[in-house]
Amino acid sequence: MMKPVPLSLFPGAIKIPFVGTRVPAGFPSPALDHMEERINLNDELIKHPLATFVIECNGDSMIDAFIGHKTKLVIDRAIKPENGHIVLAIINGEFTVKFLKKNKHQCWLVPANKKYREIEVTEEMGMQVWGVVTYIITDSENLKRCMP
Repeated sequence: MMKPVPLSLFPGAIKIPFVGTRVPAGFPSPALDHMEERINLNDELIKHPLATFVIECNGDSMIDAFIGHKTKLVIDRAIKPENGHIVLAIINGEFTVKFLKKNKHQCWLVPANKKYREIEVTEEMGMQVWGVVTYIITDSENLKRCMP
């Protein structure tokens, strides 16, 4: 089950060091020794504070999108869900996180794990999108589970 974490639990701004250099995914740059500024993660991750919350995931249906067990997702309810967005939805009375796939006539919730089938949404399912995933927060230990 997913547990919402209200943003009101984090009232103070914690600023962490930010290195203003783009880092290639290869050899480390000597510029990493030169911190340029400090950033506030609230400012970086939250565009609509009154419509944004954090939720913790359970399960592996989105593991190929780097969303695994205990991954935290920043959800923004102010963003209009579009084709290809990762969304937090309620379907048949239960929360789920999936890719949204839609056209003019149909809508699907698509997992990022080949072990699971996509869900063709019907009117009877009462599907509602609660918000769009804007950021995925996980630790490197959790990412190991995403490796093939």
